[in-house]
Amino acid sequence: MTKIDILTESCKGMDDCGICKFVCPKDLFEACKEMNESGYYPPAITDLDECTGCQNCMICCPDYAIVVEKDEESQQANT
Repeated sequence: MTKIDILTESCKGMDDCGICKFVCPKDLFEACKEMNESGYYPPAITDLDECTGCQNCMICCPDYAIVVEKDEESQQANT
């Protein structure tokens, strides 16, 4: 299983950025219902079990607000 940490206070939000939603091949990102301290609605994951661990969201995030960690099984399957 993949672990995704979203650093909500670093994020510019889904309305002002939304790159994570655009680059996710499974369309797993949606806006949170709660604003961060800067007044943005950061992303939330809709179904973590569907995440492929591709890391597109982490690589493309201009704010470095997403951290994707693959479990050992996923890493071994990709080698």
